[in-house]
Amino acid sequence: AAIQTRLDVFSKHEDHTEEEYQALIGSLRRQTERLSLLVKDLLDMSCMEEVPMQDAIDVAPLMDEIAHELEPLAEKKGMSFRTEGGGTVLGSDRLIARALYNLAENAVKYGPDGGQTRLCAELNGADIVITVANQGPCIPPELRERIFEPFFRADTARSRELGGVGLGLALVRAIAEIH
Repeated sequence: AAIQTRLDVFSKHEDHTEEEYQALIGSLRRQTERLSLLVKDLLDMSCMEEVPMQDAIDVAPLMDEIAHELEPLAEKKGMSFRTEGGGTVLGSDRLIARALYNLAENAVKYGPDGGQTRLCAELNGADIVITVANQGPCIPPELRERIFEPFFRADTARSRELGGVGLGLALVRAIAEIH
């Protein structure tokens, strides 16, 4: 709808400057990327049951890779990103990577400028507990379960500004439950 509206408004006028064309192209790119991410998230959620769950996943290098991928976003906000610990888990490498990435990306996006994001793994009996933390405001207790619902946003004004479609944490929950 956003793409169609933008095109309709643009086409009502005949003479456009180069800046207006560039602004339209930029807007269409952002909207197309958003739509692509939505489709990818929906496809991922629909076919998780078919993914093999027999990968032995070394968590430390995976966390380091995620930190490296999110480094530009963290640097933009003047944040540091630390990883700690490790261990090996059995499951789907692709799905675990996606869940950890989604959690870490949220921690960076919603953490305060100049703060720190940590991605930690520690052994707890036979389990590995993975924690993602930032120094941002806490999610109110009454919303802590709801943030895992598809399309739910705790802070709609900030969420729209930061991008995403509201499926990241729903996907994280689904991945955790399937494992």
